[in-house]
Amino acid sequence: MVIPLTAFNLTSKKIIYWQDAPNRFNVKVFRPQFIDHLLLTKKNVADRTFFIFRSSGSKFTVEIRN
Repeated sequence: MVIPLTAFNLTSKKIIYWQDAPNRFNVKVFRPQFIDHLLLTKKNVADRTFFIFRSSGSKFTVEIRN
């Protein structure tokens, strides 16, 4: 079992404000299942980066804005 340093559970149209975010961080996005399904890995992400997640059926897209 692995426990993340910081984790957020996102639902539709939810915005996360990370008060003490470091200047750079790593992001991993999972779809919860019996064995979680990895959707995205992004390293060295700058603070104040916006991620817009879209899912339609089996199609998953991510838009990243600085």
